[in-house]
Amino acid sequence: MKIPYKTVVIVYNPNSTGDGLKNAKKLAEEIKERSDLNVHLEETSHPGHATKIAKEWIQKKTPVLLISSSGDGGYNELVSGVLELGSPNHVYVAVIPSGNANDHANSMQSRTLIDSIIFPRSTEMDALSIVITPKNGTKTTKYAHSYAGIGLTAYIGKKLTKADLNPFNEKWLVIKYLLSFRRVKVSVDGGRRRYSSLVFGNIDRMSKVITLGNSTSVTDGKMEVYSIRYRSLARIMFWLLVGSTLGLKEDKKCKVFELKTLNEIDMQVDGESFKIKADSKVRVSCNPKALKTIL
Repeated sequence: MKIPYKTVVIVYNPNSTGDGLKNAKKLAEEIKERSDLNVHLEETSHPGHATKIAKEWIQKKTPVLLISSSGDGGYNELVSGVLELGSPNHVYVAVIPSGNANDHANSMQSRTLIDSIIFPRSTEMDALSIVITPKNGTKTTKYAHSYAGIGLTAYIGKKLTKADLNPFNEKWLVIKYLLSFRRVKVSVDGGRRRYSSLVFGNIDRMSKVITLGNSTSVTDGKMEVYSIRYRSLARIMFWLLVGSTLGLKEDKKCKVFELKTLNEIDMQVDGESFKIKADSKVRVSCNPKALKTIL
């Protein structure tokens, strides 16, 4: 396939926990050695900056490959800029795994990134949009390239981002937060439900250790829904054991899922957590062929 872009922009966070800067510089040198593509390094300085950088390059109207040298959260910022501008046809996206989890890269990439750039196989992949409408407030839209979830995964994810993690304390902290978690209460199809976890997936893994359904696809126009109704701590432990070994089975595939929060809840989108107020309407949708990527 002929390379459909002449410019490559690599966005990195100099303060990330991984090797964002080192990996960005290494890839830039490889691209220059093996092609005549124009390469630009862009440094972020605050949350949301990658979204702004993506929009600035998109508005130049020239074919461009936007690469995030980060984990899932940094990549989320970059693709959010693309999706907020309506996924223009001249924009391609990719990620250098340089973060903590790197679920998207581990699930999607089958070749080295440099080979994918020089010999691209363009794929139009689905993305998720999450529209949140508070009872008294402004409607907001979030985007996800991989997954979104409420309940246990969001709660533990939020706690871990605030902790000083190392290989020795991470598992202990997961158990500690697991024991302190209760449940989320939502309304679905007019009925009140209590969940330990409710996840909407676009890939086959999340949070490094949880394997999702083996029938996942980023090109079928549907998302997978995984739910655990609240029962007991033993049931949650069993769910985590299955998810980290055999893998979870989805409850269903769908294009849209709607719920209403009955209490304040945490939501996790591609590894980043935020709060949703009680009495808010949440609509999760799968947007077919929303992102052009290279594999």
